[in-house]
Amino acid sequence: MPLGGVAVPGNHDHGTAPDAIRTALRRAGIVVRSHAALRRGAIALPGVDDAYSGHDDAAQTVAWWRHLGGIPVVLTHAPDLVRSGPANYRCCSRANRIAVRS
Repeated sequence: MPLGGVAVPGNHDHGTAPDAIRTALRRAGIVVRSHAALRRGAIALPGVDDAYSGHDDAAQTVAWWRHLGGIPVVLTHAPDLVRSGPANYRCCSRANRIAVRS
């Protein structure tokens, strides 16, 4: 997998043991992103934490993405961000659904 595994916490993670979940994901080689981004070639992977549980900070995530540049593929637990986020977000994904805004 060229981009590697990337995860963004969701409401169930925050409602259980978020630190233990992050640690387990990292040990498995998965990068965990909350309000930050990483860049892989031309692709930027901004990660917006869960809005449902009040852990989201889209402004901080956008700041990270603008610093790194690249074509954003936004990872978030809350796909509604596609409707309310900046128009230049190209894709918002969740494990079980994907929404696209052009």
